[in-house]
Amino acid sequence: MKKKSVLLIMAKALVFSFFALVQDASAATYYVSPTGNDTTGNGSLNNPWKTIQRAANAAVAGDTILIRAGTYRETVTPAANGVTFQNYNGEAVTVSGADLVTGWSLHTGSIYKATVSGPLLHGGQVFVDGQMMVQARWPNTAPANLMTPAVGLTDASTTPTLIIDSALPSTPNLANAKV
Repeated sequence: MKKKSVLLIMAKALVFSFFALVQDASAATYYVSPTGNDTTGNGSLNNPWKTIQRAANAAVAGDTILIRAGTYRETVTPAANGVTFQNYNGEAVTVSGADLVTGWSLHTGSIYKATVSGPLLHGGQVFVDGQMMVQARWPNTAPANLMTPAVGLTDASTTPTLIIDSALPSTPNLANAKV
């Protein structure tokens, strides 16, 4: 009786090992490259997809996504657990949630402007060559706390919770202002 139990356990272990090997053998490898194409690509090394998200949508548990060198400006949400994301052959890969802002034009003096949409309108941050920029503000000073204005830029009636600056135009042009 004991011998039959041991043989049955061994047989079950062999069957489980066989199915585990079959599952590993069917795991796919997908490729992503900045020069790829999400529409006409097939995820192969010679015909990669352009975005990591496209590969993430196709991958299932056990699959590997190899990412070629470049900067990918996207947010990636894997469609399945157990997917491996890896850079291809040690190539330098950057995944950034930051979007490029283009269309800059000179506003006045050394101030540039560009039309943007999305999260930048709601407290986003601008970087130039990797350095965080200060967003436009009035007055254009850099105190540690914007509620602690620089001396000489405010009127005498300024309080810790109310900043009064007579240099601020009383009738600003808000025709193109957005909230």
